[in-house]
Amino acid sequence: MTRKNITIIAIIGLVIIGAIAALLLVNENFLTGKQPPENNNANQPNDKANNQQLPNAVDIEGPAAPALNSLEQTVFFSARNFAERFASFSSDSAGQNINELKSVTATSLFKNLQAEISKKAVNGFYSISSKALKVDILTASQTEANVMASLQRNEIKDGKEPFVFNQNLELKLIKSGDKWLVSEASWQ
Repeated sequence: MTRKNITIIAIIGLVIIGAIAALLLVNENFLTGKQPPENNNANQPNDKANNQQLPNAVDIEGPAAPALNSLEQTVFFSARNFAERFASFSSDSAGQNINELKSVTATSLFKNLQAEISKKAVNGFYSISSKALKVDILTASQTEANVMASLQRNEIKDGKEPFVFNQNLELKLIKSGDKWLVSEASWQ
């Protein structure tokens, strides 16, 4: 290899290393694993300003809607995660959705849910998946919260066309230690 070729390879290597270093420095979050801070655009116009939403309603598909305090954020995420798992089911893994909720469900509700699943007999394949479209925090205190989750549900029955519909799920949450547990869930 000539001296000229070695110099060219060294320059290309330095450019690649420099580009990688620049990308890592620009995206500091990549190294630390931190989420970027939320951008509070309260003074900027909102395209969804004409939507008639409750003050504590959070549109999951859109931006973070109204700013939520830390209590409301915790309640919101607990309710959304519970609602989506609770409202989803597959005959291929009967009851797995309920078992996954054990750590976020009050003991009395969890026992009732397990009893209901053990009674459920399904012939053929059946599946229903649910996605929370909106979560409304109706009331929230330091120890209790009432939440309405609006879900879009996709039902698939063996040999039939999928059926998509919306359904609301009202949840009551209680604070237990540092966790929020769902104590009641009722379809509306």
